[in-house]
Amino acid sequence: MTSTRPTPVPLRLDPSRPVRVVTEEATVAEALRVLRVAGIRHLPVIAGDRCTGLLVDRDLVAAAVDGVTGPVGRLARRPVPTVEAGTPAPRVARAVLDGGLDAALVTESGVVVGIVTASDALAALAHADDGGRPAEESP
Repeated sequence: MTSTRPTPVPLRLDPSRPVRVVTEEATVAEALRVLRVAGIRHLPVIAGDRCTGLLVDRDLVAAAVDGVTGPVGRLARRPVPTVEAGTPAPRVARAVLDGGLDAALVTESGVVVGIVTASDALAALAHADDGGRPAEESP
């Protein structure tokens, strides 16, 4: 008797796009506003055309509570986990975990084109039986 186990569907981790960013000179209030309006928890910090760090919502909130108002560049966490677009889902998930920031930036030829978070990985896993993507919500 042979087993008829279903063939596993490849897990897909699609990065969030577009990526919201702030410059190193942005204030804590400005960065918090971007997070709130966009409904996100991670915010890349840029200088010129390169990413210099990643802001995490809880760090910004703690800074605001402590009365920090100045530029966010020094609050950004480094190094930022990065994967190339098209990287297989298990390697992306490993980069998110190994980086310790609950997120990894997705790049194409060195340019940030997306971000994948631990929440994205969990959602993809939760929907692996239906093609690896959350179903579109009804209006």
